[in-house]
Amino acid sequence: MKQRIQNRTPASDQLTFASLDEAIRTRGQTSYAHQKTTNGWQTISWQMLRCNYLAVASFLQTLVSDHSNPVVGIACSTRYEWNICDFAILAIGGITVGFYNNDRDEIFQHILSNAKPSILIVENENTLNRIQKICSTWGHSSPVILIDGTAELANKTNKNIFYLKTILEQTFTREAIHAVENSISSLTEKTIASYIYTSGTSGLPKAAVLTHGNLFYTANVYTRYYPISQEDSALTFLPFSHVFARVMYYSSIQWGMQHYYVRSVEELISSFAQVNPSLGLVVPRLLEKVHNKIIYHSNQSNSLSKIIFKYSVAIGHRYYVQGKKDLFTQVSLKVAKMLVLDKIRNLFGKNLRFLGSGGGHLSKSIVEFFLQFGIPIYQGYATTESGGLGVFNHPSCYRLEGVGLPVKEVNVKLAQDQEILIKSAAVFQGYLHDTKATEETLKNGWLHTGDTGQYDETGNLFIIGRKKDLLITAYGKNIAPTWIEEKLLSSHKIEDAVIYGHNKPYLVALIVPAEELLQEDDNDIFPKKIYHCISKEIDRINQSLSQHEKIKRFDLIKAFDIESGTMTATFKKRRTIIHQKYKNCFDQLYQESVPLHNTINMVTTH
Repeated sequence: MKQRIQNRTPASDQLTFASLDEAIRTRGQTSYAHQKTTNGWQTISWQMLRCNYLAVASFLQTLVSDHSNPVVGIACSTRYEWNICDFAILAIGGITVGFYNNDRDEIFQHILSNAKPSILIVENENTLNRIQKICSTWGHSSPVILIDGTAELANKTNKNIFYLKTILEQTFTREAIHAVENSISSLTEKTIASYIYTSGTSGLPKAAVLTHGNLFYTANVYTRYYPISQEDSALTFLPFSHVFARVMYYSSIQWGMQHYYVRSVEELISSFAQVNPSLGLVVPRLLEKVHNKIIYHSNQSNSLSKIIFKYSVAIGHRYYVQGKKDLFTQVSLKVAKMLVLDKIRNLFGKNLRFLGSGGGHLSKSIVEFFLQFGIPIYQGYATTESGGLGVFNHPSCYRLEGVGLPVKEVNVKLAQDQEILIKSAAVFQGYLHDTKATEETLKNGWLHTGDTGQYDETGNLFIIGRKKDLLITAYGKNIAPTWIEEKLLSSHKIEDAVIYGHNKPYLVALIVPAEELLQEDDNDIFPKKIYHCISKEIDRINQSLSQHEKIKRFDLIKAFDIESGTMTATFKKRRTIIHQKYKNCFDQLYQESVPLHNTINMVTTH
């Protein structure tokens, strides 16, 4: 077995892309990544990575006549080409702006007018056509680089369209490459690296201005707390337009680990067992879905299988969660692993050491569930504005619930109203073209996150929810809806939920039933059996809630989605839009003529 070598963390005076370029340059022909093709996994070396982004950077310089720092948009899914284009932009002192391909046209138009990119890099002709409908100059007076497609498209027209494959096949002069390398060496921590757009849960997204110093400070901090090396590998699928995926990718370059690029959630799940990665970076919703499916299939099995599953999970809980290592538990664990635990664990591959979860809060019940199978999950808390750095769990300081203890590189405190305040070298420079919002968010060097939290007796931080989402009932009770929604989502019968009740006498909920419940019922009207099923779940969950937190009435809907505007591209609920869209439904739930939820006689209004 090869020795696990920990890579050197760059010095603080190298907080620019130059630190990554140097790390990449020294690794030569060793394997960097693998991208799936029709012929299987294509291996990419570190040397190829560097040659590719230097080529793209050289070409970008030909498009920038005034040698300024160009703003370049990337509208592309998670793939190798995203990274080489991002590195090329950073190398010439440019500013990367990421688009979520699944976002609405309204958001695309907003980012184009707000960030004002001078060059666009798009995934395919469909994306290009979509952008041209928003602004017809792209591909004409404004240059576009096409990742997929045919070289003939660029060659047969006089349009300002270039083909990435053609660029990568070009031979650039030594002078052109040398000019890029000089640009890399001239980067400073204050050089703007990216405009990263917030999720926009309450309106149009704002662009957080982040420098090389911000992003690479975050990346370097993470390298200090996770024992990852060149011997590790991970599936890469989170969108790089999100700050969490971006900074963790920059960390991965310093670690020298290998990447396997996957393009969809379906491909991700099948690739775990195929690739057997040692690490995984996921979002909470994926883990919740896997949890729900495992529970659902267990409940559908015969009586003997159910008994075996419950026994095995109980032993896993005793060993991994409670930490009991007595002889009985160790012997029982071997049996439990053979019967059930290893089969579930191997869904993520045989070599998995741990998972990292970001982009949202993960409940303790989900963390414990996976730990029972020997899969530790490290979650944390950060925002786009904090540069992706905040509070996080890590191997040397692990808590089953909460987001962890603050580390020495980040100052964290709670305001009088429990708002989380953060100060570090990773905190953003402000919002693009929005001085007022910047002044409201950055005060005396402290980032006012808009999220509320509380510490336990050990200093472990717990996230309560967004300040603006706080509900105050008609009786003056303050309630964080996300806390209750987390409990609802822990049920394998509930896909999603939103709590409502500001200035109201009690709480109500809109519930999205789990897919398994809907398999036999595809019409728009929910049958009574589904209401009965969800009602029982709410009765069970209500038992763990205070009186003022209990859900008194509910109704069912099919789903929240990006197309309707009820969800962001990162699958966060847009409460304001939901409240507007389902206003009649919420109003009806407060009509005295409508029975309480446990009578099941609900009337669908949508």
